[in-house]
Amino acid sequence: MLAIGLALLGIALMTRRGYIGAGAVTPGLIVVAVAIIELLLAEHLTPGNFVPFMLSLWLPGIGLLVLGLIYLAVSVRG
Repeated sequence: MLAIGLALLGIALMTRRGYIGAGAVTPGLIVVAVAIIELLLAEHLTPGNFVPFMLSLWLPGIGLLVLGLIYLAVSVRG
């Protein structure tokens, strides 16, 4: 899963440099984030209350808020 996310990010970066057609960075970032969370869960490196927090929709809400703020900052800067 991590390899898929990194490949999507690679495609998005090649798109921004003009090597290939249009693409988006967000799908790659989402896949990489999910892969990292799954890796941490598999290695038992997350707190005991992380899974209920993740399933309560607070984590996706916070994640989407952060992505929105990043896109806002990039659009204002560029």
